[in-house]
Amino acid sequence: SNMTFKDSIFNFSRFSDCSFVNCHFENCQYESADNSFLFNCSGIEIDKNETEDEQDIIVEESVEKKILESFLQVDKKTRRMRNISALRNSLSDSKDFKKVFNSLVRHKYIVTNGDKAFVTDEGLNRLTAL
Repeated sequence: SNMTFKDSIFNFSRFSDCSFVNCHFENCQYESADNSFLFNCSGIEIDKNETEDEQDIIVEESVEKKILESFLQVDKKTRRMRNISALRNSLSDSKDFKKVFNSLVRHKYIVTNGDKAFVTDEGLNRLTAL
């Protein structure tokens, strides 16, 4: 996590049980269509298919709500830190996890530090709006 890769060649199909979190890729070449283990990375093309229908938006809002709720304690008021890897595993039934998680980070609803993630005030406001 939090690494910068420069002038590197990657064959992502060779990686297993591995994630890249908050990484930056500069002038890198890569092979593989499956990049589901890249979280909030820059400098690499990831999931540029942005066409969504109404059903996709409903599903994504459901996943978004689950992710944001996971940052609250049982009392639904106290915030807690979550490991991204554990969060991903707990929501492994959702194929939209990566896309929604990256969107939450982009909108500053969640901040990350390596494998750790925290919900922001804006994230709590977003959760209330859902």
